[in-house]
Amino acid sequence: MKILIFIVAFCLTSIIASAEDLTWNTLADRADLWPGQCTMKATIPFQGGVTVTTGQMVNVDKFSAQDVQVTTLDGQTSFTAEPTEVDCLDVAQKAYNALTPKQQALSYTILIGRKDLWPANIMLNEDIDFPGHHLAKGTQEKVLSVDNGSILVKSDVLKGTFKVFPSATNIMLQARALVENRQAVPTFMVEEQQEAAAKAQADEDFRENRLIYELKGKLINVATDQQQPLDPNITPRYFVFLRGSSTCPITHKFIPSVVNFYNQMMSKHPDYEIVYIMYDTLGDASQFSRQAGFSSWRALAYDNTPSTPNSVIAGPLPQLFVMDRSGKLLINGIQNDAPKALDQLEALLNKN
Repeated sequence: MKILIFIVAFCLTSIIASAEDLTWNTLADRADLWPGQCTMKATIPFQGGVTVTTGQMVNVDKFSAQDVQVTTLDGQTSFTAEPTEVDCLDVAQKAYNALTPKQQALSYTILIGRKDLWPANIMLNEDIDFPGHHLAKGTQEKVLSVDNGSILVKSDVLKGTFKVFPSATNIMLQARALVENRQAVPTFMVEEQQEAAAKAQADEDFRENRLIYELKGKLINVATDQQQPLDPNITPRYFVFLRGSSTCPITHKFIPSVVNFYNQMMSKHPDYEIVYIMYDTLGDASQFSRQAGFSSWRALAYDNTPSTPNSVIAGPLPQLFVMDRSGKLLINGIQNDAPKALDQLEALLNKN
């Protein structure tokens, strides 16, 4: 038993002895190891009657190879102290010894190149003031990038971005947690991947429903000129665009066939939508729609037609063309071919 105890004690002593002893130069080069505060080991008087006394706590601002910049807790006095005048090295060594080997090896310089260890958000360790805005200690901000000497973050309060010193945040605390456990906190890369996936999904949705997006806010009732958006409960599979005018005799001749088609087919196939593209003034189009029996249709002013259907518009009136939700042209009949296009539409609807 005595031998076992001796072996255990020897191992523990070896582990403790193997821990790196920090030097002042190490601290000067490793801002991530700087303590936030330290205690004065000497009394220093200043001109004007201000005196910093032994045992007084001060905030640590910046290390150099020769000294450390500190500020009194009330923020009123900043000064440089020599290594022997503060216990910075002792405080830093105690905190360093509490870290695992992986955490000890992780410096801010290394973190810049380790995107996998960036947290998704950081918390401010101190108050920060901007013109017209105050960010209090504890405020959470979204990480955008980590580079030499600063972190670029996105602020909801500022409605913009700003850079902050790493020492003013808890980034190293979170990065050290992540180096041991990749599930410790939400990470930048996972959030970045999630945002990329969401964007890809949104892009795919836009491609599949391009026409629906383009028509938002543009559709009106042909008879009233009031906004008449698509029914949110019904997503049209096909859009039938009829380009016509009350002054066009061929449109007058063709429109009854379209109205009859609409009245017969809409109850059977509610997943298509007819949109009348007006060439008339609103008053003329309104009167024409009532006379011809299509006053319930949605319409577009010709000069307000979105780019996708507008790219198909060509030739004399009337024109009837059919697109799917993505804007793919399926049927196109101009003037004398418009009736054929209507027959093709009927076949398409009945097929599906």
